[in-house]
Amino acid sequence: MVSVAQISRASFRLIALSLILGMSLPAHSAVMAGGLAAPPARTLDFDIVHSGTVVGHYHTDFVETGDNRLEARTRITAEVKAGPIRLYHYSHHSVEVWQDGRLMSLASDTDDDGDVHHVSVSRDLDVLKLAVDGKAAIPTDAAAVPSSLWNRAMVDSRRPVIDISDGEVMRTESNCAMGVAPIATTCQVRGGFQRNLDYDGNGVLLGLWFPADDGSKVMYRRN
Repeated sequence: MVSVAQISRASFRLIALSLILGMSLPAHSAVMAGGLAAPPARTLDFDIVHSGTVVGHYHTDFVETGDNRLEARTRITAEVKAGPIRLYHYSHHSVEVWQDGRLMSLASDTDDDGDVHHVSVSRDLDVLKLAVDGKAAIPTDAAAVPSSLWNRAMVDSRRPVIDISDGEVMRTESNCAMGVAPIATTCQVRGGFQRNLDYDGNGVLLGLWFPADDGSKVMYRRN
């Protein structure tokens, strides 16, 4: 087993980024506002485990606010230590607003071990405007999807992905196939990032894993 002290900083960052790029969900789900899928409890809470060590926590609340609108509110914290010495830290908070299945806005704040970013997305009719770190907003593809992955549309290779940690717009390629119950679909995502994802019949993510750069796997444990 690789100890925490032996994991490279790049691995720490991969672990932290995985918190916003995927999560493990229960087999049962419900279709919410605008046809978007989320678990019946309207909340998700996870320990993120690497090589047997809990390195972070992920919590998302889903709130329907009327007018066929859905908010996804995500909080993430991660910290890696060697004894009393903190080697790495990560924190993230974001709010996505969806209406009728379209992204209306996104606001996120991230501290990636001292690299701080604010990402803002707003919709003006059929145009999404993306602003990063207070710079002037620029138009981006109206079909773009945030990288939070709770939305099954993220694995649609025709749609660009907005990294909610730093605002990078990425193109990905996905290869999906029929799974074995309760998994309806299993997808491999490559390109801007690599993830292996399992979804249920309603498009809710059931599981996720990816390789860290030391050859180990990062997986998720639901509370």
